[in-house]
Amino acid sequence: MKKSTILQFSMLYLGLNSALAQEATESAKESVDLGLSVKWATCNVGANKPTEKGSYFAWGETSEKKDYTWKTYSLCDEGEDYHQNKYVTLKFYGKVDNRSVLEPEDDAATVKWGAEWRTPTKEEFNELQEKCTWTWTPNYDSTGVNGYVITSMVEGFTDKSIFLPAAGTRNKNYVDDQDDFCIYWTSTLGAWSNSIAIGLGFSSESYDQYDYDRFYGNCVRPVHR
Repeated sequence: MKKSTILQFSMLYLGLNSALAQEATESAKESVDLGLSVKWATCNVGANKPTEKGSYFAWGETSEKKDYTWKTYSLCDEGEDYHQNKYVTLKFYGKVDNRSVLEPEDDAATVKWGAEWRTPTKEEFNELQEKCTWTWTPNYDSTGVNGYVITSMVEGFTDKSIFLPAAGTRNKNYVDDQDDFCIYWTSTLGAWSNSIAIGLGFSSESYDQYDYDRFYGNCVRPVHR
């Protein structure tokens, strides 16, 4: 086979793969109206279906990487948690800019899915907690994936739900507690320390919002108006 023919086949193969990846990404951008202030996506960023775990992002970063530590975190200097270079409200942590919610250029949901989408705020996660029932579901839909089925309690929307898979959390170069635990980032900076941000953490026994080091690699479930 001539080199030119091989090259043509290679380019065709790459083109088809790229088109399929784009189609899969676009098909993932679906949302459910739970009767809340925002509509919730059915998939995580980086996933193509609800049961896929998707990508892991440090808070304020928009690409995955091999290692998740302070030294690899782009929004701090010198690899130190008290040298943050953006989202600083307390002068101990760096130059104060009074930013406390992710801006679009630092929001993985916006960068990966487009301007319509963003990472939920802590208030929007509060609403999801307070106005929906959360049911831990092992082997969801016979897929082998564990997680929470979240069903609206709002009148007129009680037949609507989303699924959050348990994907663990990325610390250094490995995934902790995959299948039994997960953290989903909010877009909200921690209040008492600027080295932390707020995430929704869950296990089979409980779910709530907690403070997590910003360098951790966690899932993102987008929302839109």
